[in-house]
Amino acid sequence: MGAATSQAVVTAALVVGAIALAALPARADSPAPADAPTGSNAAAPAAAPTGSNAAAPADAPTGSNADAPAAAPADAPTGSNAAAPAAAPADAPTGSNAAAPAAAPSDAKLDARADARPRPHGDACTGISTRGGRFAACFDPGNRLSITAAAADGRSTNPGAIDVGFGIRLRHEITFDDDPDLEWKMSHVLVEGAHDTGSSSFDAIVYSGLYLRHSRDGHIVIPFGVPKKVYLPFDVGALAEVGRFDWRAGSPTATVSVVRVAPLFDFARSQNERAVLAIGPAAHWDIAWDPEMHAVSEHRVAPFSEGLVDLRLESHDGLTIGDARVEAGTAWRSDTGWRAEFRAQASLERTVIAVDDRPVALTLGVQYDTVTNEAVASLGARIVLVTKTDPRVNLTPLASR
Repeated sequence: MGAATSQAVVTAALVVGAIALAALPARADSPAPADAPTGSNAAAPAAAPTGSNAAAPADAPTGSNADAPAAAPADAPTGSNAAAPAAAPADAPTGSNAAAPAAAPSDAKLDARADARPRPHGDACTGISTRGGRFAACFDPGNRLSITAAAADGRSTNPGAIDVGFGIRLRHEITFDDDPDLEWKMSHVLVEGAHDTGSSSFDAIVYSGLYLRHSRDGHIVIPFGVPKKVYLPFDVGALAEVGRFDWRAGSPTATVSVVRVAPLFDFARSQNERAVLAIGPAAHWDIAWDPEMHAVSEHRVAPFSEGLVDLRLESHDGLTIGDARVEAGTAWRSDTGWRAEFRAQASLERTVIAVDDRPVALTLGVQYDTVTNEAVASLGARIVLVTKTDPRVNLTPLASR
């Protein structure tokens, strides 16, 4: 019994001592387990990488990252990025690029990007010569000062005579800040005329204006009582002319159109002036002037008793223009009473060349009037002296490379 008791006590003491030793912290110079690696890796944990990373956790990066804080994420960048804040994204660039700003693109790359950018719409109206110079390929025929020369048949007693003319045309738009969908298209003709070099015949007009109100949704506001919007399938406008003169050699009188007005309904409803199809009643007051008597020999008055159709078509580039106007109805004459009247005129213009961005065009025109009982046809040319550059044209020189 005594021997057995002693053996039990010794066994229990050994167990308690082993438990106590296990509870103590391990020392760096404590003997390594039997299966631990030998040599310089003796102090490294069994699963730790070898070499200078002995003190690093088992899954820590190797190499110069051994001193990285234990709180750094396992997938933190390696190399000189070890000191980067923990908040840096895991996929941040590695190596010396961590603190360097993004490299600025080179001049060659900038030029390549500039060439790759889509060209503005205005470039379709700008031509480039072989020497790199820019020139206009689109024109604005509504803003110009021009001269004309045409051979006319039916006007002059001298068939070889040439009509020399001139004219000023202006047009613009009036817009409203409180209603961006509304605009007025204004076209003006100032002091336009032609003189027959073979005789004293001439025709001229002091002013002619075409005003068209365009609304995107086609509405007008009736201001009487409670204002109301009314939607129409056409635009509204007006035509006004003052001081038209027409003198024919050999005729006893000259026709002077004192005033002509017409409210119009434009069924083209174009946002610009390139298309007009306007119809409306016309009123005018014309007089027959006797140059020998220096007196008025006849009055002709149409109190909105005539109809007027005005048509204008203009190509997108402004190189081709077509105009036509027809007036028909009855007018009161001071010598004969009410009489039927008919007037029609049409013209076609085509730009064939431009000199220093000033177009030169061929013109063709015809007209007829029952008052003078004369039909006239003409063929000639128009030279633009001053013009407004089309806003779609870009004449700014190309930047040097």
